[in-house]
Amino acid sequence: MKQKRFGQKIQNWHRPLGPAQLRRRFRKHRYDDLEYDEQGRPRASWVEVDDCWDCYDPPCGPDCPYCGRPDEDLFGYRLREFLRSLTDLPAPLVPFEWAVDAASTEAAEAAASSPPSRPSSAGIERRLASHVDRLVAISSSAAVLQPEMAEAIGDWRNLEAIRRVAERGHAPGLTTRVCMFAPFWLRSPRTWNPESDRPLLHHVFALYDVPAFLYSEWFRESDITRFKWLCWFILLAQGSSLRRASEIFGWNIPAGFSHHLTASPPDASPVEACVIAEVRRLGGDETDCRRVLRNPAFVVDPTERSADASHAGFWHDTVCWLIAHREAINDDESDRILSWAMHKYTEAASSYQPLFSWKRRGVRAVLENSNEYYRRFEAPVCDLPELEALWYGLENVGRTSHDYRWQSHGWDWTLEDPPHGVWSFVELTSGDALNSEGQVMRHCVGSYAARCASGYSAIVSLRHNGGRRITIEITPRTKQIVQARGPYNGEANAEERRVISQWMATVVRPDA
Repeated sequence: MKQKRFGQKIQNWHRPLGPAQLRRRFRKHRYDDLEYDEQGRPRASWVEVDDCWDCYDPPCGPDCPYCGRPDEDLFGYRLREFLRSLTDLPAPLVPFEWAVDAASTEAAEAAASSPPSRPSSAGIERRLASHVDRLVAISSSAAVLQPEMAEAIGDWRNLEAIRRVAERGHAPGLTTRVCMFAPFWLRSPRTWNPESDRPLLHHVFALYDVPAFLYSEWFRESDITRFKWLCWFILLAQGSSLRRASEIFGWNIPAGFSHHLTASPPDASPVEACVIAEVRRLGGDETDCRRVLRNPAFVVDPTERSADASHAGFWHDTVCWLIAHREAINDDESDRILSWAMHKYTEAASSYQPLFSWKRRGVRAVLENSNEYYRRFEAPVCDLPELEALWYGLENVGRTSHDYRWQSHGWDWTLEDPPHGVWSFVELTSGDALNSEGQVMRHCVGSYAARCASGYSAIVSLRHNGGRRITIEITPRTKQIVQARGPYNGEANAEERRVISQWMATVVRPDA
């Protein structure tokens, strides 16, 4: 190594200055004027500053007469600033730090101008599944994912093109979602012509037409990214098969489902589109689709492999029964039958009775049972059998639920969850409160007054921003949830289950 002698001290030429030497240099030059040298003559160019100051003094741009920074510096700064917004996602992404040289910029421009090559459909399913796994667990795979996304995004003008479309459509999450799947771009966003008849998403991702309802998922206002529907968009856009991909992603895609999915209405949500496709696959028509969608408890994703196989079988058998007796019932009767059937199924599941079955059930008997259920629903009475009511010391078994009152267990709780709103748990302590809950939620909780008065059950209403969302039944003795049902006895979604679990751990069973 080359060395240089400074008096009695020998210093290596390539060794950096130590902390003490840096402090002496700073004290010596702290009052220097950057526009003039030590002899007082004007400098020909700006004095270069340390790299550590660049983050506090971002470049103005390639056209700035003072900075004269090249494109790659501006790209690196803007990309870092943009990727910091990804930390607002439920699975936070860390900001990337890299620099793009002129050679990579020229390569990106050449790739953007050339026509896209057809991707290999044989491997896109596994590549997409691996990519989504790393997005969900970004904190542990950031080092691997960062260079891939940096190379895929390329020129900073791609970000500007996506951001303009996002601002025009009032969709702040569009830029984030499109860039998260940058490794699957087929064309550069900056080569898209706004005057063309193809939307930006089709230009970037698609070789084939995609069902119109999947486009709306990219423009959702929620900050939660639902990766499943974005993956469906990319798979269908690039010629892959949902049925083949279901083996990797764990979906339930039966044969013929994708064919009916392409005919779904453009204004339907992804779950509604899946319900329509499945009903048509089972032999239903527009009437059957409309009847199933009228009951929120049956608007569930049939392609999701649920741990409760009995519920999926019940849903399938109910839809098949409706299709087989389409001409024998009208829309109002269909609504009552669906509500009655869901009531019978949920009650049997919560009380460990034999599951509800449609075998040997004719139209006449089903209509009589459903009408009787609605008569009880309008004027609920004591739902305990006579012997059980006597066991708990209750008199007048047949009296209405308006006469019952009972003490609260002190389980009321409020959870402020910005930006998702306020969740509140309200325990219902009277028959009138149960009736109001049942009327709004369209289920039979109004008939549970005798159970609550005897201490056999406790009913809590989960509300979001004041609106009722889930009705929860708890056994006070064991402090365990018996059932949690939404409107029309529908199941709770993932967000509602998360809040309920937090309430149980904080209020109901803090010592468990």
